[in-house]
Amino acid sequence: MNQSPRKQPLVPARVVIFLLLATALIVCGFKLGWFDGPALLQKLADIQDDIRTYVDANLFTSVIIASGIYIGLSTIAFPFSVLVSICIATVFPYYLAVLFVTISATIGATCGMLLSRYLFRDMLRRWFGERFKQFDELWQRDGTWFLVSMRLAPYVPFFTINVFSGLTNMKVRTFFWVTLIAILPATMVNLFVGSQLEPLREIADNGIPSLLTWELVVALSILAVMPLVIRFVFLRRNSVSGFSQPQLPGDEGAAEEHGGCGNR
Repeated sequence: MNQSPRKQPLVPARVVIFLLLATALIVCGFKLGWFDGPALLQKLADIQDDIRTYVDANLFTSVIIASGIYIGLSTIAFPFSVLVSICIATVFPYYLAVLFVTISATIGATCGMLLSRYLFRDMLRRWFGERFKQFDELWQRDGTWFLVSMRLAPYVPFFTINVFSGLTNMKVRTFFWVTLIAILPATMVNLFVGSQLEPLREIADNGIPSLLTWELVVALSILAVMPLVIRFVFLRRNSVSGFSQPQLPGDEGAAEEHGGCGNR
C-alpha cells in the first residue's frame, strides 16, 4: 500500500520555536527594563558616536576590522547580514562601505564554499542527497546563469548556495566573480538605506519623525520593489528558455510567502 505523502505543516517548527524564543526575550527585556525607549536610544546614540569618532580617526584600521567581522559572518552565513550592512552604512562613507562590504561578503561566501568542498564534502553529500543532485544537474545544464539566479533569488538561503556550490565541480574563481557581481545590487540598496538614516543622536533629540526623509522613503521603496523585479525577470526567462530553479533546503514555500531582499 502506498503511503500518502506527509503534509507540510502550515508554519514550520523552526519558525514557531523562533517566535516563542523571541517573545520570551522581549517579555524578559520589558521586565528587566531593557526597552526603556528614551534611555536605550541615548545609550545606542552614545555607542554610535563613539564608533563614528573612532572611524573618523582610524579609517583604515576600521575598514580592516569591519571587513574581518563581515567575512566571518558571511562564512557562517549569518542570517541578519542585512542589518549589519545597514549599521555599517551609518558610520562609514557610502561608496567605501559598498566596496569593502561587497568584497568581504564575497570572500566569506567563498570561504564557506571551500569549507564545504574540502572539509565536509562526504558528510554534506550524504546529508542533502537528492536535493544536491538536483542542484548539480541544473548547474551542469545552465552554468553561470544558474548561480546568478540563485544569488539574486531573495528566497534561496545564502548558506545553501555556498554549501551546494562547494559540492559541485564549479571553479572557485567562477564562484567568486559571479557572487561578487550578483550580490552588488542588493548590497548597494541595503547600504543606501543605512546611509540615509539620521544619526541616532538626532533621533534621540528630535524624535522618530525626524527619521522619515524622502531619501529614506525612496531607499525603502527600492528595497521593497527589488525582489519583485528579480522575480519578474526570472519568470520571463523561465517561460522563454524552460529554465527552472530547484527547491532547496530551507526554501520550501518561501517563494510564495515572501520576497525579502538580502545582502547575500
